[in-house]
Amino acid sequence: MTNRNISKELNHSTFYDFENGNDTETICYPSLICILEELIDRVEQLEERLDELEPPVNDVFGPTGLVGDPQ
Repeated sequence: MTNRNISKELNHSTFYDFENGNDTETICYPSLICILEELIDRVEQLEERLDELEPPVNDVFGPTGLVGDPQ
């Protein structure tokens, strides 16, 4: 988990309308887009690292032709 205060980063605020009961919540959409872009960048980095760890499809071991580590 992160120690980031996402509500604060998004400038989340709530207006409580006591008279009519029409409570309104707002956020800063440019901040939301920035957070989403950061998340997408992190996912892409993790996908690249995962691709580096996976053996190639044509990596075959032994007479059985099994793919993966021989045991």
